[in-house]
Amino acid sequence: MFDGVHGITIAFGFTLTGVALDYPIYLFSNEQAGVRPVDVARTVWPTLATAVAAVCIAYLAFLVSGVRGLAQLATFNIVGLAAAGLCTRYLLPRLLPMGARDRGEGRLGVLLAGVSNRLPRLPWLAPLIAVLGLAAVVLIPGPWWDNDLGHLTPVPESMVREYESLQQALGAPDVRYLLALQAPTPDALLRREEALATQLATLTTQHAIGGFDQAARYLPSAAVQRRRQAALPNAAALQDSLDQAVTGMPFKPGLFAPFLADVARARALPPLAEDTIAGTPLALTVGSLLQHRDGGWTGLVTLTDVRQPQQLAALAAASGGTLQLLDLKQAAEDLVAHQRQRIVASVAAAALLLILVVAVTCRSFRRMVRVVTPMALSTLVTLAVLHGAGIALNLFHLIALVLAAGLGLDYGLFLERATHEPAAHRRALHAVTICATAACVVFAVLGSSTLPVLRSIGITVVLGVVSNFLLSQLLIRRQQ
Repeated sequence: MFDGVHGITIAFGFTLTGVALDYPIYLFSNEQAGVRPVDVARTVWPTLATAVAAVCIAYLAFLVSGVRGLAQLATFNIVGLAAAGLCTRYLLPRLLPMGARDRGEGRLGVLLAGVSNRLPRLPWLAPLIAVLGLAAVVLIPGPWWDNDLGHLTPVPESMVREYESLQQALGAPDVRYLLALQAPTPDALLRREEALATQLATLTTQHAIGGFDQAARYLPSAAVQRRRQAALPNAAALQDSLDQAVTGMPFKPGLFAPFLADVARARALPPLAEDTIAGTPLALTVGSLLQHRDGGWTGLVTLTDVRQPQQLAALAAASGGTLQLLDLKQAAEDLVAHQRQRIVASVAAAALLLILVVAVTCRSFRRMVRVVTPMALSTLVTLAVLHGAGIALNLFHLIALVLAAGLGLDYGLFLERATHEPAAHRRALHAVTICATAACVVFAVLGSSTLPVLRSIGITVVLGVVSNFLLSQLLIRRQQ
């Protein structure tokens, strides 16, 4: 499907497909003494298949997000989870021996069932959590989204500040602001840059900017080159001046003849153009500042130490549209916001499709609500906790929320299927507890990372898993 694979696809793909570990755990937890694993797999398959299909549907949101990396990540997870589910159903049972014991009769299963049976009935819990969660989401002040890509860098803040000070000291170009000019021909563009240079020099004197660089600095317009050629003295005048300069000095006769020949040749040379400097050291520098696109030419003016961007904005506004100020940081944030809106819309559509699949499988609106409610409330609780802690959400929080919702859906399906049979309920509790514990341990390690991306995923998934586990125990088991 893709010409190449991003490294991040493999790295995060293996992390997100961790939900596939739930499938064999569920199979093992439902083993019974004297029952063939193939028969156990056949019995649990409807529930397991629903869990696999639902999570794959959730990742479809990223497949159609329009972001190539997310599309690859979604493909990786959909194919991986489907393969894991099919292997758990058709391959793994044939590799297992006859069941030797019933997990539901073990000490862990009995202990978990005892704790679950002592949990109080709380019919008001779901509405209360919904109201509190929505109140936190709506009323707590603070930004919801973090569009700054710089916050995802793994480089420590202190090193970023040191880099910025070194960049300023060396006079390196500003990585945020650029000026762009357009013209139908390269020479016309160079003339505009030369006219702009006077205004930028004024801004430099006023300390609005530290300096600037443009193609016209290295490749002047034809008019400027001809004016400079015309200013070169003719051969006789240059020879007279040279003779006077070397009078009484120990230079050999004819030593400066090559210099005179070079000046004479320079007077007759045609003006340099963008095509005549190809293959020279100037080509790389000029080529990065002078670009041909869409039938016209664009000139980029790089800036250093921009202190007053409003002055540049005023200069661009007064140009009548021939000059544009590019704020690359703002452009990147606008792009992130646009893509996020599309991703959120895709996730919402996938959520509706997921609910439809669960409803068709459960064949009961009441059962569907019991499965989906803990997952929905857990997502709301996770969002409320993150927002209350002052954490603005980024793309990786959204990915982690989908993963946590998939894990929570597994817990709800496993428990709901076993609500009417004590032994099956104990086996389901055994499976869900091991799955939730494993997920919390793994993602708690990620949450302790100093890398913002890993920390975002780890903290979000741990919050989601804990909420899903607790709410599924309180809501599904006690509302029979």
